[in-house]
Amino acid sequence: MNQIRGKCVICTSIFTLDDIAALHCGHTFHFFCISEWVERSKTCPICRTTTTDSQIVKHLYFNGADDPNAS
Repeated sequence: MNQIRGKCVICTSIFTLDDIAALHCGHTFHFFCISEWVERSKTCPICRTTTTDSQIVKHLYFNGADDPNAS
């Protein structure tokens, strides 16, 4: 399963690599979760920085080994 370590603070589910998005402040969430949140609140749920839906970075790309214990 394509997971990384971390959870979305909105829904508390573990991230998957194909559904992680970020705001310009750097905080990460599931894309659907943050899209819905920003539509209502216009702020980051963690730091409360003002934001808009156009500022959501929809695709994040990670390079690295699939094995978290690999060096």
